[in-house]
Amino acid sequence: MFIRASMEVYPRLHHISLGATSRYAIVSESGDITLTDPGSSSHLSALEERLSRSGLSLSRVVRVLVTHLDADRVGALPALREKIPGLQLVGTSAMESALKKGSLLEELADADLALASELGVLQGKPPTAEALRKALRFEKLLADGESLAIDEDIAIRCVSTPGHREHSVSYLVQPHGFLISDETLGYYNGRRLSAPGADFSMSAALTSIGRFSDLELSGIGFSYGGCITGGLVRKHLDAIVQNTKDLLAEVKRAKFEGLGEDEIRAQVREAFYLPALQDACLVRSLQHTLDSVWSQAKAAT
Repeated sequence: MFIRASMEVYPRLHHISLGATSRYAIVSESGDITLTDPGSSSHLSALEERLSRSGLSLSRVVRVLVTHLDADRVGALPALREKIPGLQLVGTSAMESALKKGSLLEELADADLALASELGVLQGKPPTAEALRKALRFEKLLADGESLAIDEDIAIRCVSTPGHREHSVSYLVQPHGFLISDETLGYYNGRRLSAPGADFSMSAALTSIGRFSDLELSGIGFSYGGCITGGLVRKHLDAIVQNTKDLLAEVKRAKFEGLGEDEIRAQVREAFYLPALQDACLVRSLQHTLDSVWSQAKAAT
């Protein structure tokens, strides 16, 4: 099944739809909420409203799981921490290391402001690099394979899945066997070709996807477009591996046959990276991924 609307996918595991973007809420027996990637600063009021429609409350969020450090994942954290002072932020040591490198915080602040402008939702003041530095303080770090107990019935296992970003992780919600991931597992495009989401490394993404080859997953929750369950899971994983290999092979073939780079890039975009929904976040993400994947494909051929 392909699920795009906000709904309870499994008992106490909710898909929250914000346009083309997806969030996931895991609810404990006591009603406390563990939330994945709250989004950009412009998403926060919509997130609160969509949670309410699902019978949930932003005030019950006690924990946030981060899949990777992009503005469309973590830009809302400064405002969310103001609303929820006791919030626990969960990530990895690789994320901590990434925050110490170069100008990532400044890049996140600039990207969040750009998203707010593109969405036409300048709510208050977008976070500065300093505000993001204070908000991106991890209260708990998970190692690869380590589990976090939500209550007696639900646990979440951290799985390192570099590909979209070097520090990308996925979260396996047990006992449901539902995997919440970022673009490392690609963009699900329904009947169209699923698109590789490996901005950091296509080879790393293929290795990460291979980690799930022998694992019985009941569903995959994507960053964009919704989630899939049942037989679509294995079909997607097989397809995204094949599509990544085919993309590289077809670029190589097209260059050998003398097609110009602009024409080849246009064909890659047509096949994989045209948005199914005209959502500013999705369009921006697809464009960034196309640029990165195209650069890797050229270098490989």
